[in-house]
Amino acid sequence: MPEVSAVPRSPDLSAAVADALSSDGPLASALPEFEPRPAQLEMAGAVARTLAGGGVLLAEAGTGTGKTLAYLVPAILSRQRVLISTGTKNLQEQIYFKDLPVLRQALDVPFTATCMKGRGNYLCLHRFDTFRESGALRSRELSGGSHAVDERQVHDGEEDDLPWRAAQRDGNEID
Repeated sequence: MPEVSAVPRSPDLSAAVADALSSDGPLASALPEFEPRPAQLEMAGAVARTLAGGGVLLAEAGTGTGKTLAYLVPAILSRQRVLISTGTKNLQEQIYFKDLPVLRQALDVPFTATCMKGRGNYLCLHRFDTFRESGALRSRELSGGSHAVDERQVHDGEEDDLPWRAAQRDGNEID
C-alpha cells in the first residue's frame, strides 16, 4: 500500500470543529433539533486530527451517532478537497440537498460540492489500475494545479471520465 502523505497542519481545526458541534455553536443555532452527542464529537475530533495531521482514518459508529456531520463539519472547516462516497443514493441526496446547504449557511464557510451519480462515476482500485495500464493516464497527466468545480453541479453518469478528476496517484493529479 502506498504511503499517505501528510496534509498541511491546521492546529485550530479541532477547536473549530468542537465549537461548531457545541450546544451553543453555529449548528445549534441553525438546526433547532441539534443536540451535541459525545460519540459524534469524538468521531469529528478524529476526522479533524487526521485532516490536520495527515494519514488514514477508519471510523465506525452506530446508528444515531451523527456520522454525517462528524465527517462533513471537519472536512468543510479544513477547506481541503475531500471525496465522500456513500453506500446509498438516499444518503448521497441527503448530504447534497439537505446537509450541505445547511452547513454552508451555519458554518459561513464558502465551499463547492459536486454530486456524481451513476455507475460510471465509481472509482475503485481495479478501475483505476485498468485505466492507468491502458496508457490513457499518460495523456491526461497534469503538471500540477487543480480542477475547479461549479457549485451544486450534478453529473448523471453519462461522462465516463468524471471519476478521474479527483483521483490522485503517484503524485500526479488526473483530469
